[in-house]
Amino acid sequence: MLIESNGVKVLLVLYDGGRHAEEVPELLGTTENELGLRKWLEDAGHTLVTTSDKEGENSSSTRSSFHPGYLNAERLAKAKNLKIAITAGIGSDHIDLNVANKTNGGVTVAEVTGSNVVSVAEHVLMTILVLVRNFVPAHEMIERGDWNVAEAAKNEYDLEGKVVGTVGAGRIGERVLRRLKPFDCGELLYYDYQGLSAEVEKDIGCRRVATVEELVAQCDVVTINCPLHETTLGLFNKDLIAKMKPGSWLVNTARGAIVVKEDVAEALKSGHLRGYGGDNPFGGGNAMVPHVSGTSIDAQKRYAAGVKSILDSYFSGRHDYRPEDLISASPRATPLWGGHLPEVRLLPVAVSSNKDLESPVLHAEVNCINQFFKLPEPARPSVDDALFISTHEPCSMCLSALAWANVKTVYFTFTHQDTRDKLGMNEDIDIIEELFLDRGDREAAGSETDGPRYNRRNKFFTAAPISSLFDAVADETLKDGLKDRMNQLQKAMLSASSTLQTTGKD
Repeated sequence: MLIESNGVKVLLVLYDGGRHAEEVPELLGTTENELGLRKWLEDAGHTLVTTSDKEGENSSSTRSSFHPGYLNAERLAKAKNLKIAITAGIGSDHIDLNVANKTNGGVTVAEVTGSNVVSVAEHVLMTILVLVRNFVPAHEMIERGDWNVAEAAKNEYDLEGKVVGTVGAGRIGERVLRRLKPFDCGELLYYDYQGLSAEVEKDIGCRRVATVEELVAQCDVVTINCPLHETTLGLFNKDLIAKMKPGSWLVNTARGAIVVKEDVAEALKSGHLRGYGGDNPFGGGNAMVPHVSGTSIDAQKRYAAGVKSILDSYFSGRHDYRPEDLISASPRATPLWGGHLPEVRLLPVAVSSNKDLESPVLHAEVNCINQFFKLPEPARPSVDDALFISTHEPCSMCLSALAWANVKTVYFTFTHQDTRDKLGMNEDIDIIEELFLDRGDREAAGSETDGPRYNRRNKFFTAAPISSLFDAVADETLKDGLKDRMNQLQKAMLSASSTLQTTGKD
């Protein structure tokens, strides 16, 4: 961190607003209005530098925002004092996370997750309607002074009865599906590695398909709402587009690189695609905008507030960022949402909890394993490549399930070894010790209730508390922040557990 006489130097890389920013002060994402941060930063003794120049010598900055301002290896090499990089919005595929994690002891990378999901979802729906109703050519006709109903109407359809599908059903994709529900579409489909809950699927009236190929073959309209990473780069190429229904529409408000633009252009020219709507313009007479789907005035207010919150957490030394905002904060990349190309890439594949009301044996670990193996193979990674993360160390039944599933790596957040002792769960303890302590360890422990219950390896898999990873963090301030965050999580979980045990309510 660059410490000057007046505090920390903060760099904002934003777009110029000109007279529009002067007329509308709520255009916070401009160089003129600076996310509304200048007074707050300067009152706190910090220095703010704002620019729209993404090619300048910004090596003294300690913070960078996405305009997009790409942080590649060359730029990061110049950023000798960079400690934190924040996206004013969502997405971090513009940052080389591998290099960032090795720069200056590890650059923290964060975003304001959720800040513009409503804006993008509404834009997706608008784009679908613009395409299906053939709005752009009809509007251009009026601007030319022409009046030809037949020419405009020959490619105009109703959305009702059409099959619409989304590639990705996360924060944006799910909202798109919900907004499509009132239009009485023929069917709503989605493809994602993590399925929506049965309750959400029933509420929306949507259905998950096993592969993206299966999705595009059934849909009249396909909308892309997934992040850009190595498996989605160039996903919509000529081969996949050829599997789409003839005369279908394609909407992409995610990242332009998810589609191969030359292949899209050829499909439009041949008529195989009836229309394409993009948030990254390729040119032509389709529904294109200059990457503004996530920059509504309301969205700018949200991501400006989010950037301020992240900076406040950083300046204070608390480092109590919202978990969903933290993309990377250690020498090893730990991306949470998949839009990255790091050395270690973690994607949530299956997430589950206890289902005691259905069955006492449906502990979270067992239910999660069950959910994992129900995933279709294209969306399910090899067990050897997966990490299993539990809120606490698994019980003997769950240990058996993990061993049966051939899970190789297990991390747990909290330990409740004392609970097992107090409850006299001797068989449980014996099984755990048999798995996790070799005979020499057991003899050294002295008694059944003394000594460690887990070590790092057994004949089935490796297990360790998540807190054991903190020692690898070079930044002492960050390490302390992670430990504080873990303590906060443990207190919250114990409080929730106590409430559940005493009241029977979550």
